[in-house]
Amino acid sequence: MPLIIPKELIVEDVLERENIFTMRDSSAKEQDIRPLSVAIVNLMPKKEETELQLLRMLSNTALQINIDLVRMESYNPANSDLKRLKAFYKTYDDIKDNKYDAMIITGAPIELVAYEKIKYWEELKTIFEFAKENVFSTMFICWSAQAALRYYYDIEHKVADEKIFGVFEFDKLKDNKIIKGFDDTFLIPTSRHTYVDEKDLENISDLEVLAARSDTGVSLATTKDHRFIFNFGHWEYDRETLHNEYIRDLSKSKKINIPLNYYKDNDPNKDIKMKWRSSGNLFFSNWLNYCVYQETPFAIETIKGKSVSKFGGSSLKDAGQFAKVKKIIFSKNDRDVIVVSAPGRRFSEDTKVTDELIGLSQKNNKIEELNQIIKSLEENLEIQKVYRDTQLEKIRSRFFSIAKDLRLLG
Repeated sequence: MPLIIPKELIVEDVLERENIFTMRDSSAKEQDIRPLSVAIVNLMPKKEETELQLLRMLSNTALQINIDLVRMESYNPANSDLKRLKAFYKTYDDIKDNKYDAMIITGAPIELVAYEKIKYWEELKTIFEFAKENVFSTMFICWSAQAALRYYYDIEHKVADEKIFGVFEFDKLKDNKIIKGFDDTFLIPTSRHTYVDEKDLENISDLEVLAARSDTGVSLATTKDHRFIFNFGHWEYDRETLHNEYIRDLSKSKKINIPLNYYKDNDPNKDIKMKWRSSGNLFFSNWLNYCVYQETPFAIETIKGKSVSKFGGSSLKDAGQFAKVKKIIFSKNDRDVIVVSAPGRRFSEDTKVTDELIGLSQKNNKIEELNQIIKSLEENLEIQKVYRDTQLEKIRSRFFSIAKDLRLLG
């Protein structure tokens, strides 16, 4: 089914070559169905390239989709035509009163920049809050997945020793409708310098990790209600995208490894082996069908917000803070998820309860270890007593035998 996009956004021959089926607004209005309303917040510097990649993935479904492209008003990328952006992209002010069935927030090449130093960070946080309240399901891609986990769950990313770069094979960690029909292993193109450790998500009951590796961190995670999809890879990438990144970094004399599992025989002079397109198409199709179309209300204006509240250790450090947290929680009745930490430091020399719990666990492990040693010693002691008694009986028998022969038993 078609995507509904502005007529001049992409030239017709490109749409035809890419097999992207589109429809104009006038034709869509004549069909007696409600199109899905999807917003794409495009943070990538090469806007047109990213548009085409994502529209290609979204068009592989039997659903009619109305697309809104969204940009950051607080930042104008040097690589983009501002006149074109203003013609085809909306700002937060343009969409703030809208409801969307789905939203995609792309990555951005700013992962090594502190969040607070990003020029549009405050505006993006507003978009994150908007998505929580007004979008049924939001997909965060690559850097935005890390940023969203930081914003919603206070999870910090880590910097990798070297760029995580190539096409990585992942095991399907559990069944989930967003990866329905996937093989037990599948491939995801990846290009980033940072990662999120799977262990940091373990204690958040609202999140499920579907794909992760020790050398890449989490690659795919979702909230249990699929309102948030955290996609750390790039299934939308074209055949040449990783190659172009590799050549670009080489031309800038950056330290960069050959993208893993990408070229035939891992030789950049040989052909590119594209092995992710089928799983990528299935992933986007599953998302739109199972997580959006079959779940979102027909009356789009009735979409309700997803409320996530995260309280860190400092906000639970003493009874007074507990009382404040209780007041905050009960101030709203639409909180779906409340995540709490153990009590934090009350003063600079204090110890966090988390650290005390770790120490307690270590002491318990040591006590258990010593108990096992004591149990082993006690068992050995009983065995030695049996050996001793047997030995003593042999000695007694010997002397009784001598006494009997000498008639000294009396």
